[in-house]
Amino acid sequence: MPGVIARLVDAGHILSSAAVILDIDDHGHKKRLWFSGDKPHCSPELAYDELRQVVSRTVPRGGKVIIPSFAVGRTQELVYDLHQMMDKGEIPRIPVIVDSPLAINASDIFRAHPECFDESTREFIRQDRHKAALGFDKLTYTRSVEESKALNNRKDPMVIISAHRGFESHPLRRL
Repeated sequence: MPGVIARLVDAGHILSSAAVILDIDDHGHKKRLWFSGDKPHCSPELAYDELRQVVSRTVPRGGKVIIPSFAVGRTQELVYDLHQMMDKGEIPRIPVIVDSPLAINASDIFRAHPECFDESTREFIRQDRHKAALGFDKLTYTRSVEESKALNNRKDPMVIISAHRGFESHPLRRL
């Protein structure tokens, strides 16, 4: 359309996500519209700190931190943050379980395309003893129904990131 230029830019929240920028020249009146399709979130720093605090309060009591994850990309952010927290000694080294087929498949895609990570993530990978952003010794991706069901019998403190039904009303749902 004459007078309209559309560009796709990296939206940053998941591989291949894009925001649309429309530069419109309406007879000399220039306008720019930006559409990301995303919803407002708290700052990543605040989310990181809240997660660290919840894990730090729950683990000494022997509890489990159960985090619902229904959005693609969210699980990967949580896993990356937990990995960093453990490496920095900010939280105890406890099991982290990803119990969501969609999140596991998305994580596989992320791991297959490290060239899409930002510079700070690539630097983390270079320095990390596991050489991975989404893989470390305390992380398990459940790949079977049996593994998922077995989580119910575990008594040790852990973090479970799950998209299974029933977590919608959990008090930690805002993490």
